[in-house]
Amino acid sequence: SINDAGDMVGLYIDAGKKTHGYLLKQGKFTSIDFPGASYTYAMGINNGGDIAGFYGGADNVDHGYLYSGGQFTKIDVPGASYTAAYGLNDQGEVVGHTQFPGELMKGFLWTKGQYSTYTYPEPNKMACGFGINNSGDIAGHWQDAAGTIRGYVLRKGRFVSFEFPGATGTMINVGSI
Repeated sequence: SINDAGDMVGLYIDAGKKTHGYLLKQGKFTSIDFPGASYTYAMGINNGGDIAGFYGGADNVDHGYLYSGGQFTKIDVPGASYTAAYGLNDQGEVVGHTQFPGELMKGFLWTKGQYSTYTYPEPNKMACGFGINNSGDIAGHWQDAAGTIRGYVLRKGRFVSFEFPGATGTMINVGSI
């Protein structure tokens, strides 16, 4: 992911095969490691330099995070089996996906400590959120009952689904907005 200043985040694997997040800013690399994590992924960066991602805890579960002002904030949707953050906007709204025991994946939106989750508006459909712009539009993908993956934009509470013509699946990439 890249912001307007050209700052980029991603991940790297060290010689010991441990995965770390990184920030590349003005030609300088900085490791992004959630304290005590077995791995850390840096997935999105906004224009303020805040970073969203996820890490593996001692419980072997993915947990989301926001890294802002040199401080980590854990993002775990209450009651969920795991939470993975992928994108954020300049207002600090974070999106990703989560799963509750016995349920399909849901997209989530985290805004200043408040959580909301959503699924694609057809019965028994999963949804994954990957990006959010400064207008609050969320991009992601969902899967239908036949297993076909399609992209979506969630704008002002309304889903718009899309698929590449003739494709057997259409996915959104991280940092897609």
